[in-house]
Amino acid sequence: MWNRPGKEPFMGVLYAHRGLFDHSAGIPENSLAAFRRAVDAGYGIELDVQLTADGVPVVFHDGTLARMARGESTKEKGSAAERPKEGASSSDVPETPEVSGR
Repeated sequence: MWNRPGKEPFMGVLYAHRGLFDHSAGIPENSLAAFRRAVDAGYGIELDVQLTADGVPVVFHDGTLARMARGESTKEKGSAAERPKEGASSSDVPETPEVSGR
C-alpha cells in the first residue's frame, strides 16, 4: 500500500484531523477557521464530506448535525440553505469548494 508512486508529497507532513480546531476559543472542527489555523501552523488538513438533502457536498464529519449543531440529518432533512436555521453557520459547515485548494 505505501509503495505506490505519488506518496512523497504526503510523507513527513503532519495532518490536523478536522482542522486545528479549538472549541474553547470558538473555532469549531471542520470550520474554515480551523482549516486556516492548521495551514497557518504548517499542517495538512484531513476532512470528511457529507451531502445535504439537496445534494450539496459539505465538509462535515458526522452523518447528522445533531452532535455539532443540534439539528437533523444533512442527508434526510437539511438543505445547504437551511444550515444556519439548524444551528450551524455556513462557516461552521463549509461547502467543499470553499475548502478546496487550502
